[in-house]
Amino acid sequence: MEKSTKPVQGTNDSSIASKLSMVKAGYFVDNYIQHFVSKPARRAPLINRGYYIRMKAIDSILQSFLSCYHREAVQAYRIFWCWIRHKLFQIKSAGKVGVMQVF
Repeated sequence: MEKSTKPVQGTNDSSIASKLSMVKAGYFVDNYIQHFVSKPARRAPLINRGYYIRMKAIDSILQSFLSCYHREAVQAYRIFWCWIRHKLFQIKSAGKVGVMQVF
């Protein structure tokens, strides 16, 4: 890994570990997030609640977007892939999108 990408990767790793902590604390159900975490960590309840609020907001927006623009949403959803990549698996398993293409 290049030196300039280490801080970005560290931020990503910390964020995804916080999301897993929120899931393990029972705030949110996500059957896929554990596959993206290399070092699980337990976070404080305040951190878990903050991630829960953010994930509920994102989930609500994405569900609304998918219901309005089903076909177009699959294309646009790729934009979100790097940020919340585990959500795509949840939406796919719920039958809300058809064929998935990952590049």
